[in-house]
Amino acid sequence: MSYHHEQISRYTWKIVENDPYGQYPFLYAIMGVDKCVIIDTGTGAGNFAKYVDEHINHERRLPYLVINTHVHFDHVGGNSRFQARKGFKGIHMGGANKIFSQNVDINSLCLAHNCAVQHYKVDKWLKQGDRIYLDDSKESSATCLEIIETPGHTPDSIAIYSHIEKLLFVGDNIYPYTVIHLDCIGSNVDEYLRTLQKLESFVTKVSDNKAGKLCFKDKKSELICLPCDDDGSAVQRKSNEISKDSKEPVGKQNITMNDTADKKNQRDKELDEVHGIGIGASDGKSSTSKDRNKDNPHQILINKFLELVHHSS
Repeated sequence: MSYHHEQISRYTWKIVENDPYGQYPFLYAIMGVDKCVIIDTGTGAGNFAKYVDEHINHERRLPYLVINTHVHFDHVGGNSRFQARKGFKGIHMGGANKIFSQNVDINSLCLAHNCAVQHYKVDKWLKQGDRIYLDDSKESSATCLEIIETPGHTPDSIAIYSHIEKLLFVGDNIYPYTVIHLDCIGSNVDEYLRTLQKLESFVTKVSDNKAGKLCFKDKKSELICLPCDDDGSAVQRKSNEISKDSKEPVGKQNITMNDTADKKNQRDKELDEVHGIGIGASDGKSSTSKDRNKDNPHQILINKFLELVHHSS
């Protein structure tokens, strides 16, 4: 059981869990002024909270706030460990279908993978347009996380948009290197297609907005969250120590909207790989060919959305 992390922007870290169930979820830690926001907590097979303590939140020791993109076990499995932390600020989930989300034993799919999810308490049910501020003393739309209800993969799915860094965390709505699950309990293809259109419209609406910037009380705290240029435009990836021969597991990822010109060619290459996404019944491991689904109407809509996101800066 292991994790790999990299700093993908000024305030945000991506962590990939190398789990025993073959899910390889992408998890995120966003360092704010008064809290560390965790987007999804993994399968629970390892101690993700301890990993974040030791590798990301070890300097400032901010209290945690957890947002789950949906109820599946590889996204909520580590909730209970965060909930036990001193000063914990709560678990937030999409509230579009509370009964579905609360039936963790069935709807998390843990039984299908021969595992269990430690029960946890949801402290706040989120709805479309809700905001979570990275500095509660200065509630600004430019430095908040905005909730978008995105049913389809599950009835309770949400995406999270970071206005401060122009990052869209899509949960399991899109994977980069594997097929998309629309065969789960509660999945709905029509709702999923509407979700893609909704995300496309949202990205169009916010694409010209300027990224925000947090104001830290002391310079040391700001430097901890400062791998990028002062204007926050450049994305510098800062990986933890991984040998040249090791490979980070492929999995699910967020979509970034603040690429710079010198990253365009690399992003185009990644986009070509993402175009291989299909709709099917496997997860986490299987690659799909770029051409296999090119004429699928579902795939055409996914590609249209991804092209807009990747080239909207």
